[in-house]
Amino acid sequence: MCFETDDTIKARLLRKSIWALLLFGFSTQIPAMADEPSMPIRISTHFLKSSNLTGSYTVQSPQSKVPALNFSISGPIQWSESPSNEPAPGPGAIADFRDSLGCATYTETNAALCFQIMGDVMSVGVNSREMKSQVAARDGEGSCSYEIKNTQFIKATGNNTSVTVLFSGNAVPQGDCPSTGEQPVQIQFELRAGSPAG
Repeated sequence: MCFETDDTIKARLLRKSIWALLLFGFSTQIPAMADEPSMPIRISTHFLKSSNLTGSYTVQSPQSKVPALNFSISGPIQWSESPSNEPAPGPGAIADFRDSLGCATYTETNAALCFQIMGDVMSVGVNSREMKSQVAARDGEGSCSYEIKNTQFIKATGNNTSVTVLFSGNAVPQGDCPSTGEQPVQIQFELRAGSPAG
């Protein structure tokens, strides 16, 4: 995994804007650098494409001891990328600057972290603006189940071998559940690098 400095990311974004001006005309607006986070955490797409990417998905409720809201699952993670929804470059284009979506899905559940992928940037932002979560709770007993809503990014930490992302949310009971009303929960995603994909 590779962490990039803020200056490096700004330089790449500026280069992307300059190419867009050359390709599509000077009506294209250059993104304001002031809108960028001061020190964003970014991870290399090579890390996400590791052939043995693994990790854990943990849900905890500080107010409830219901097993469906307090569990941790560890296992392999599958990386996938969706085609871009933006128009394809025209004839003679020097490069493809379209954005797309890539998701790291935990195969033991349907939980996932999805990232915005910029065409000419070999890293993704781990922040509320460039990433979204797909969360899941375990089914309770009988007809009881929970749906986690209103998730919000809290923080992300990482080093050269792993990344941990924390969200908050509310678990809403569905059916005949022992707890009534929404329950606050914390959701933690951990990703660990394997060997690079060949």
